[in-house]
Amino acid sequence: MNNTATPDLSIVFVTPDRYATIQRAVRSLHSQTIVNQLEIIIVAPSATVLELQTADMQPFLSYQVVEVGEQRSAGFTRVAGMRQSHAAIVAYLEDHAFPASPTWAETLCKTHQQPWGAVAPKLENGNPESLISWTSYLLCFGSWAVPKPPSALQNLPWRNCSYKRSILMEYGDELAEMFISESVLHQELVKKGYQLYIDPDARLHHLNFTHLLPMLREQFFVGRVFGAARMQHWSLLRRLLYVAGAPLIPGIRLWRLWSGMQQILQQHSLMPQIIPSLVLGLLAGCAGEVMGYLSGFGNALEEELTKIEVNSDRQLVSNSSIANS
Repeated sequence: MNNTATPDLSIVFVTPDRYATIQRAVRSLHSQTIVNQLEIIIVAPSATVLELQTADMQPFLSYQVVEVGEQRSAGFTRVAGMRQSHAAIVAYLEDHAFPASPTWAETLCKTHQQPWGAVAPKLENGNPESLISWTSYLLCFGSWAVPKPPSALQNLPWRNCSYKRSILMEYGDELAEMFISESVLHQELVKKGYQLYIDPDARLHHLNFTHLLPMLREQFFVGRVFGAARMQHWSLLRRLLYVAGAPLIPGIRLWRLWSGMQQILQQHSLMPQIIPSLVLGLLAGCAGEVMGYLSGFGNALEEELTKIEVNSDRQLVSNSSIANS
């Protein structure tokens, strides 16, 4: 769709195959107050295979499909979409994340008028009936469950953040590698003097895994990405020291998560029944982190992460606004 007007916000979706994978998330944007000021960018292996339903694109100011071919890294695809965007602000959305209010996009645009380096939405559990979903939610997002001042934030929740395009463009070819483990990018922004912000008014419902094995796989591979990204410039001795200290990792991680988790656990009366899945999730993440320290990202990691991200297990939904999207 060609449109000479400049969008207020470019929203990047990445699909490993067809449009149907992200359709639900795209349609959830139709109710946004500034829908006619949004640019939708779909990054896909092939426009031919995508099978885009152009009727879904009509409410938006513009849209485009960015072809990247097969077997591209998550970092490469996300950067490819950003480079083709036209708005000053670029937001990313997963196929299982949905705006909790019609002002999500408008709020991000207003917040980015301040000099934040990156702005994340407040992520809420989109399928809270499941105990495993709460486990996944707390292990992935527990650090941000309780609001913190921007000066205290060293990173933000991955995959659904928004950025000023001009800041991202400063990193050139290095950006794709940073986006594999987005915390690396956030730490670089902090080093440059930017502050990170979680906007409580820009809320997303995030669907989490509802069965144990998919949740454990997620924790393992997230741990591996974290470990692999962390050790890239470490000496062999330092890597071995961290591997030797692996038994401490679950406890350290729980301690870091606890301040945010505690409020959620009490509010939703999740104790003590959540303890077994929580312990298993921490152990799976620890095993993945050790694997990352020992062998890095590995050749098949991107493929496995893609399978995890688009897993159909994220289906148990209570919120009617999501279910009807």
